[in-house]
Amino acid sequence: MLTTKPPLDHKSMAVLLLTVLEVVARLGVSRANVYNLMARGELRSVRVGGSRRVHVDVLDRFVAELDDSGPAGAHARHPRMLEPRRRLPVS
Repeated sequence: MLTTKPPLDHKSMAVLLLTVLEVVARLGVSRANVYNLMARGELRSVRVGGSRRVHVDVLDRFVAELDDSGPAGAHARHPRMLEPRRRLPVS
Protein backbone atom coordinates (compact mmCIF):
# COMPACT_ATOMS: atom_id res chain seq x y z
CA MET A 1 0.00 0.00 0.00
CA LEU A 2 1.35 3.42 -0.98
CA THR A 3 1.06 6.19 1.59
CA THR A 4 1.54 9.84 0.83
CA LYS A 5 2.34 12.70 3.11
CA PRO A 6 -0.22 15.45 3.41
CA PRO A 7 0.74 18.66 1.62
CA LEU A 8 2.60 21.23 3.68
CA ASP A 9 0.52 24.06 4.98
CA HIS A 10 2.90 26.95 4.31
CA LYS A 11 0.68 29.44 6.13
CA SER A 12 1.08 27.58 9.42
CA MET A 13 4.85 27.09 9.10
CA ALA A 14 6.98 29.47 11.13
CA VAL A 15 9.11 31.85 9.09
CA LEU A 16 12.76 31.27 9.95
CA LEU A 17 14.48 33.53 7.43
CA LEU A 18 13.49 37.17 7.14
CA THR A 19 13.97 39.35 4.08
CA VAL A 20 15.87 42.61 4.39
CA LEU A 21 12.56 44.51 4.18
CA GLU A 22 11.13 42.42 7.03
CA VAL A 23 14.23 43.22 9.12
CA VAL A 24 13.81 46.91 8.24
CA ALA A 25 10.21 46.81 9.47
CA ARG A 26 11.10 45.02 12.70
CA LEU A 27 14.02 47.32 13.57
CA GLY A 28 12.49 50.55 12.29
CA VAL A 29 15.65 51.55 10.44
CA SER A 30 16.47 52.12 6.78
CA ARG A 31 17.35 49.41 4.30
CA ALA A 32 20.81 50.95 3.96
CA ASN A 33 21.36 50.60 7.73
CA VAL A 34 20.47 46.91 7.58
CA TYR A 35 22.87 46.33 4.68
CA ASN A 36 25.59 48.28 6.54
CA LEU A 37 25.09 46.16 9.67
CA MET A 38 25.41 43.02 7.54
CA ALA A 39 28.48 44.32 5.71
CA ARG A 40 30.20 45.13 9.02
CA GLY A 41 29.40 41.65 10.32
CA GLU A 42 27.24 42.98 13.15
CA LEU A 43 24.11 41.31 11.77
CA ARG A 44 24.73 37.85 10.35
CA SER A 45 22.92 36.93 7.17
CA VAL A 46 22.83 34.19 4.56
CA ARG A 47 22.43 34.34 0.81
CA VAL A 48 19.42 32.54 -0.64
CA GLY A 49 19.54 32.75 -4.41
CA GLY A 50 20.27 36.39 -5.13
CA SER A 51 18.82 37.70 -1.85
CA ARG A 52 20.02 38.19 1.69
CA ARG A 53 18.09 36.65 4.59
CA VAL A 54 18.45 37.00 8.36
CA HIS A 55 17.49 34.15 10.68
CA VAL A 56 14.88 35.21 13.25
CA ASP A 57 17.07 33.96 16.11
CA VAL A 58 20.00 36.06 14.86
CA LEU A 59 17.79 39.15 14.76
CA ASP A 60 16.39 38.44 18.22
CA ARG A 61 19.93 38.05 19.60
CA PHE A 62 21.06 41.25 17.87
CA VAL A 63 18.21 43.23 19.44
CA ALA A 64 18.77 41.65 22.86
CA GLU A 65 22.42 42.75 22.79
CA LEU A 66 21.56 46.38 22.03
CA ASP A 67 21.98 48.58 25.08
CA ASP A 68 21.85 52.36 25.08
CA SER A 69 22.53 52.82 28.78
CA GLY A 70 26.14 53.93 28.46
CA PRO A 71 29.21 54.43 26.29
CA ALA A 72 29.69 50.70 25.80
CA GLY A 73 26.12 50.40 24.54
CA ALA A 74 24.44 50.66 21.18
CA HIS A 75 25.68 54.19 20.55
CA ALA A 76 29.26 52.96 20.65
CA ARG A 77 28.59 49.70 18.79
CA HIS A 78 26.13 51.04 16.20
CA PRO A 79 26.79 54.77 15.90
CA ARG A 80 25.32 55.13 12.42
CA MET A 81 22.19 53.24 13.33
CA LEU A 82 21.07 55.90 15.79
CA GLU A 83 22.40 59.16 14.38
CA PRO A 84 20.24 61.41 12.19
CA ARG A 85 20.97 61.82 8.51
CA ARG A 86 23.37 64.57 7.66
CA ARG A 87 22.28 67.09 5.08
CA LEU A 88 24.74 68.62 2.67
CA PRO A 89 24.87 72.41 2.66
CA VAL A 90 23.02 74.00 -0.21
CA SER A 91 25.16 76.31 -2.29
